[in-house]
Amino acid sequence: MAWTFDEFEKVYVSFSGGKDSTVMLHLVMEEAINRRRQVGVLIIDLEAQYRHTVDHIQACVDLYREHIDLHWVCLPLNLRNAVTNFEPQWTCWDPDQQRLWVRDLPADAHPGYDWFVPRMEFEEFMVEWGHR
Repeated sequence: MAWTFDEFEKVYVSFSGGKDSTVMLHLVMEEAINRRRQVGVLIIDLEAQYRHTVDHIQACVDLYREHIDLHWVCLPLNLRNAVTNFEPQWTCWDPDQQRLWVRDLPADAHPGYDWFVPRMEFEEFMVEWGHR
């Protein structure tokens, strides 16, 4: 962690709310707080997530809120759909399907980015976000 903060002006961590990214978030934030640095936190919310996972993500955001640049992404991204052969992709947070959303947008959802193209692939979004 120290090396990363020594070598890079901007640091961000991807946070899914899972056990591995939770440990990483805590380690990164410990170093950031000790150095009085702010960290970008990227959460890509795929809409159909477990309530406990979403609650855990929110608790972590609240814990570190004053030390993070939050990017809680709830945008219409195309995802692979392994549930059916008839629709190989589905779009999370599809504005045309809002009545079918699994849950409402989180209060901390990021409003979006000028470079974002609706229905872009998840993997494409990740690379583009990291470059910017």
